[in-house]
Amino acid sequence: MPVSFAKILSLVSLMICCSWIYAQSKVGAPNEAIGNATSTVSNIWSAWNNPAGISDQEQLSAAISYRSIQNIDGFNSTGIAIAVPFKVGALGFGVSRFGDLLYNEQQIKLSYANKFGITDLGISLAYHQYHFEGFGNKGVPIISFGGITAITSQFFIGAFIENINQAKLSDFQDERLPTIMQVGISYRPLESIAVNIDLQKDIELDASVLVGISYAIIENLKLRTGFNSNPSRQFFGLDFNPNNMKGTLSYALSQQRALGYSHQVSVQYNFQTKR
Repeated sequence: MPVSFAKILSLVSLMICCSWIYAQSKVGAPNEAIGNATSTVSNIWSAWNNPAGISDQEQLSAAISYRSIQNIDGFNSTGIAIAVPFKVGALGFGVSRFGDLLYNEQQIKLSYANKFGITDLGISLAYHQYHFEGFGNKGVPIISFGGITAITSQFFIGAFIENINQAKLSDFQDERLPTIMQVGISYRPLESIAVNIDLQKDIELDASVLVGISYAIIENLKLRTGFNSNPSRQFFGLDFNPNNMKGTLSYALSQQRALGYSHQVSVQYNFQTKR
């Protein structure tokens, strides 16, 4: 199918101006709803954030997610995650895809995490592939590492580095995938409340403050909200887990001036009882 020059120009221009947005976009509605303030978060989507969070997964689980940016065709993301707990640690597997036939990115991830006393440590290995119609494919490996420590039952600290190996995309201007460092704290005064504050730094961009709050207003319904400072973004979402069901439905809404609104929906299913 012929592709118009205007569409190519629009796509390239937007990606150049906003490439950091895509680098920081995460798969999984529960994490996006709290502004991706996820240094201390443990869930099935941790492979795309702090891989140490995989360690606390106590059930064989699978999840699928879909994210769309309103009024921008082709800028959609899908992701699948699987968590497998073992007697020693837990394994996470995931795949994701962004884009359309003209331009797209695919990523496959394998993560492992284990608990050492009060600290969880995790590592994630990924292969990231780009495809631009007419220009071919380019794939690179990515290594990420992170840890989460429970200081008390109410205070947690976490940190992780994405793309610690600084994977190179091209020799032209030494183009590399973003290397992102993130560190944060979480205060959980009650089992139903969590307040997360993270500092995120791309080594080539200014730092950003990420804040996220989650509150279980009733047993089966959790509300989430968050914001980022650079660029300014707002987030909102919810989780719904019906009584006596193994599935959880999550939704996230985000808003950013350059791109407008985005929506993400995730569904998780737990196949077995806790280990």
